[in-house]
Amino acid sequence: MNEGTSLSFEPDLVRLSSIYGKMKTLVLKVGSAVLTSSDGGLSGRALSIISKEVAKQRSRGVSVVIVSSGAVAAGRNTLSLGRKPLSLAMKQAAASVGQNRLMWSWEKALSRHKITAAQVLLS
Repeated sequence: MNEGTSLSFEPDLVRLSSIYGKMKTLVLKVGSAVLTSSDGGLSGRALSIISKEVAKQRSRGVSVVIVSSGAVAAGRNTLSLGRKPLSLAMKQAAASVGQNRLMWSWEKALSRHKITAAQVLLS
């Protein structure tokens, strides 16, 4: 994971914290652009910041669901596919490799806050 990502969403988390007190469940959609570092890999810094915020909200009694993109990006990096356009078959291959890396990265980041990551599989 590359740590060199600039996180433009950080101020948004601060602004949103004023409405958190009213929420029971927070569904957080995290896109590839947020999770991907400049080298195309997953950003440990982004995962760390998001995980810290998730822990903070859980400590306030807010249930948090993360909907995460990033499997294709993680797979591209692992398979050294670069940023070139990929065929559907190559995107699927990248996603299948990257999904494991993505879940491991979430598990690692969340476990620092004693939170277990889980994955819901849809068919």
